[in-house]
Amino acid sequence: MTPELQMIVGLVVGTVALIFMLLKTKLHVFLSLIITAFITGLVGGMPPELVITAVQAGFGNTLGSLGILITLGVMLGKVLEISGATDSIANFLIDLMGDGREHIALMVTGFVAALAIFAIPAYVMLFPIAKNIAVKKQIPLTKLGVALGAGLFLSHNFVPPASAPIGAAGIFDANIVNVMLWGTVLSLIMMVFFAFYADFLGKRYNDIPDAETELIEEVTEEELPSVVASFTPIAVPIILIVSNIVLQLVGVTGLVMTVLGFAGDPMVAVGIGILVALMILTRDLSRETVQEAFNTGVRAGVNILLMVGAGGALGHVVNESGAGHFIAQTLAETAIPPILLPFIISTLLRIIQGSGSVAMVTAASISAPILAELGIDPVLGTIAVGGGSVFFSYFNDSYFWVVNNSFDRREVKEQIITWSIPSTITWLITLIYLLILSQFK
Repeated sequence: MTPELQMIVGLVVGTVALIFMLLKTKLHVFLSLIITAFITGLVGGMPPELVITAVQAGFGNTLGSLGILITLGVMLGKVLEISGATDSIANFLIDLMGDGREHIALMVTGFVAALAIFAIPAYVMLFPIAKNIAVKKQIPLTKLGVALGAGLFLSHNFVPPASAPIGAAGIFDANIVNVMLWGTVLSLIMMVFFAFYADFLGKRYNDIPDAETELIEEVTEEELPSVVASFTPIAVPIILIVSNIVLQLVGVTGLVMTVLGFAGDPMVAVGIGILVALMILTRDLSRETVQEAFNTGVRAGVNILLMVGAGGALGHVVNESGAGHFIAQTLAETAIPPILLPFIISTLLRIIQGSGSVAMVTAASISAPILAELGIDPVLGTIAVGGGSVFFSYFNDSYFWVVNNSFDRREVKEQIITWSIPSTITWLITLIYLLILSQFK
């Protein structure tokens, strides 16, 4: 057996083992993912010591980049919740969009937030808003949560200055403004689909929260913080991060760039958001109340952290084994239409290692020289890798677990209906959009 074939066999055996463990055993998801990482590496021909190193590195690197952000996002969400800010924001969104369109308001909120904050910590931070709207208006929580997740998901994958799209655009040397324009147009089309799909899920599950057990306490609107004060802890991190990105793009240097470069780092910016929230939202709350809220939020976030880290470990083993690179290079040598090359490579990378961001950047790196030689519009290339990276979100995708765990969705079939199916339909819509757009660009 050639080394390349053994890599593929390891990946297939590992994937089958993961599905079996999740469907038929009592193992926790975290343990199942870690075991799968070891199976994939060992069967794929990696030396045992390298598999161990890859699992440790993948787990550590993933949590190193996302762990603090997720924890800070959870803590900020708890401050917004206990202060009544989520109630204030919920009331504002309901009044703004009108009855029956609360899920659309949340989708738009998520779309804007993910332009600056990674989708996972942003979802954790904003989900209490969806929960409070669900309680107040007696709307199925799944309907609102999926709509929120969709808004975050769309800008995270298609619209700069979100990190993955701007990274892919840079590799392709695409015009950032055009990527933002055509990515936003595509996202608006997707929002129409997600609005209907979220409504469908709400009718299917009808998981309306119990007001008596879910609301922290009933307060009148006069007792709630103002809308401006409630939005400020969310707006401040977004403004800092976006300002940092914009100044980098225009080439600003000096003291201003140094200060904003530090404050505009996502981890620092969300931390500043927490400090702002503490200053303007918790003046009437005791120290014990705030500390207990922090502790509760951190405990709730541990499960998410474990799964995110384990998914990172599996993805790192796949990358270290060489399976992803081998498949992508093989595909690049075929005679398929060039604009589909980045789309298919991104799709395959998404399937085998889970991370949409990794799929986008890797697919862009492989296909950019080919598209440049053929004269293909780099904007199309950027959209193509974004579209491929959303295919069938499932067990090795951290966002899959974050969304499904927010509803305590444990049955695999229901998890797939909730998030895997709509992400795949998003992939298909992007393919159609890409083929149409390629006829005019």
